[in-house]
Amino acid sequence: MNKRNFVINPKTGFWGLAQEGYEKELLAVLNDKILPEKNYRGTHSIILNTTKQCNMGCVYCSASGGRSGERMSEEVARKAVDEATTLELTPRIVFHGSEPLLNMPLIRSTVEYGESLPIKVLFYIQSNLTYLTDGILDFVRAHKIGVSTSVDGFREEHNLNRPFRNGSPSYDFVLRNMEKIMEEQVGMSTVTVVTKHNVHRLSEIALDLESRGVTHIQFLPAVKCPQHKEDFQPTNKELIDSYTHLFEQTFERMERGEQKAVVRNIPQLLASLFLRTAVDRCRVCSSADYHPILSIDTNGDVYPCDFFFGRKEYVVGNIMHNSLVSLLNSKKNPRSASINDSSCGSCDIRRICGGGCLADKLFSGDRPYYCETYFAMYDYMVKKMPELKEKGLLPLAVRNL
Repeated sequence: MNKRNFVINPKTGFWGLAQEGYEKELLAVLNDKILPEKNYRGTHSIILNTTKQCNMGCVYCSASGGRSGERMSEEVARKAVDEATTLELTPRIVFHGSEPLLNMPLIRSTVEYGESLPIKVLFYIQSNLTYLTDGILDFVRAHKIGVSTSVDGFREEHNLNRPFRNGSPSYDFVLRNMEKIMEEQVGMSTVTVVTKHNVHRLSEIALDLESRGVTHIQFLPAVKCPQHKEDFQPTNKELIDSYTHLFEQTFERMERGEQKAVVRNIPQLLASLFLRTAVDRCRVCSSADYHPILSIDTNGDVYPCDFFFGRKEYVVGNIMHNSLVSLLNSKKNPRSASINDSSCGSCDIRRICGGGCLADKLFSGDRPYYCETYFAMYDYMVKKMPELKEKGLLPLAVRNL
């Protein structure tokens, strides 16, 4: 196989793999490509914070300081659904926030309202599953609502990361109710938040989740915000080593025809490389060719991500007074700013990476805490692509891209 080198125009993000000795010729071609103007026409997901109540005491929770009995009203939820149907791409609506099942009446009324509209709306629930009941299962089945959850590893790691607020373990509750959900739907998506407690076991965690019927697995590095006192973040070296082992394991199992679950970190990295470079965007939460996410708080305040709920300095607008289209491209939206004007402005891969996780970038003093990890994993993936192509594994690697 001829050696190929990665060549990129850092100003636009257009890139290619050049045979050794032909790098200048490829760069000249890349320099002629014009970067389209940034213009968000839709968003992949809208998160609804149904309630500020939660029974969990997750060590990395960004909303733990804002607990109250406040709940979202039907008026706010329905306005969010109405606005979603006006976008070029009708986004999925995700009941999320704190623990959405604590406001099940709102979920019921909002889903039934969405089903009455001429435009199809897809609803999902991201829940810790500890409040799951037979009645909720019946509703999920009847209305074909996708349900996902968080599992932060095996029993020990999960209970260190995600205990109940009284300190008792939650792992067995989650696993038991996951099984009930998967009796009603095909597979499940899970998120594993990566901390110092579980960073060394990502490959094992992926195999365990797949063996339980999980079909989509996502690993998200924990982000530390100002209220956090505990040092729970893994080091970049730990994360790079663990991701590399996880990816190698996944590709080897793909080659043997054994890999069943999608490890979403892989298609998301590839999405950042292959999809449009016109937009500085978060690839952690979405691999769609749109603004990744908007989050709506209980009172209708709109944030660029659910990580920012309650932090008024990050409010983009209010769903009761502003259209979603205007909020997507508002100057208050941090994603509307050029990445060239940030500390990432001198980085060669800034248009591919987009600065990584927006919360990580803003809470780490502009330069993301995981910057080293982002750079290393893009470097890994670029160098891996010729091998994946030669072995015919790229179609499998880009599933759900």
